[in-house]
Parts: sequence; structure tokens; C-alpha cells
Amino acid sequence: MLRSKPSVAIIALALAGLLGACSARVSNNGNMVNDERLQALRVGQTSEDDVLRELGTPTAVATFDRSTWYYVGQVTSRLGPFRPEAIERRVVTVRFDDAGVLSGVETRSLADGNQVAVSDRATPTPGTEMSLIQQIFGNVGRFPGMAGGATRGVPGRTGP
Repeated sequence: MLRSKPSVAIIALALAGLLGACSARVSNNGNMVNDERLQALRVGQTSEDDVLRELGTPTAVATFDRSTWYYVGQVTSRLGPFRPEAIERRVVTVRFDDAGVLSGVETRSLADGNQVAVSDRATPTPGTEMSLIQQIFGNVGRFPGMAGGATRGVPGRTGP
């Protein structure tokens, strides 16, 4: 039995859609500083304002040293439902002296990175573990007697 032409066309479109969904999606994240922009920076001559004009706002500023700026960017590829994979990563560290003049530029790439194993252990915090008996009887003796009924302690009302 031969299939009709519309059903063959529908099957062909469905297959094309499925194959198209499996193509890799490339995504740019952060601030990928290119080499041309870095070459415009001159150590000992370029000011903080010049770096802001050339590279834009830094991704991060060092917490304890406000004269160190970081520009972080990466390109990732994602195939279907799988996790994205970093194709390219660039971290540019820019340092300034006390006068606000560029004192150094350092570039790191994906090859310079290290994989860090994440630990699922929890840090114990002493004093927060209560036994079942402590939980049940923990409030005994904490509150003054309620002999006056529900009106005691209510603003504007006085108990017996």
C-alpha cells in the first residue's frame, strides 16, 4: 500500500524538526574582552576612566582591593537537553596603582581553570540539636502563669 503525498510531507517535516532541535546552541555570557581592546590599554599611561571607556563596566571588583577589576566572559555550547559546555572562557584582571593608573593586565583562559569538586557535607553548628524530650518539654517554665486568663498581657486589658 502506497502512502499519500501529504503524509510523506508531514513525516519529512517532523524529521526535519527533530533534527533541527538537536543542533548545538551557542551562547555568549559575560564580557568577552577581545585582543584589540586589550592592545589599546597602556600600562603606566591608561587611567581608570580610559579602561571604563574601552572595556566597559567590570564584571567584578575585588572585595578587599578596590583597585583590581575583573572582566569575565565565556562562550558555551548546548546540545539538546544536555548541560551547556564551556567552549571558551576569558578572565581579564586589570590592576591600578594608588593614582588610578593602569599597573598591570593579566589574561586567563579556559585552559588555566581548575575543576573544583563540590562537597555535599554540611558544617556542623553546635547548640542547635535538641533531643525529643527537650523539644517536648522545652517551653515548660518559660512563660509566666496564665492564671488571669487570656486577657493578661493584652495591651489595654488587665487581668485579675
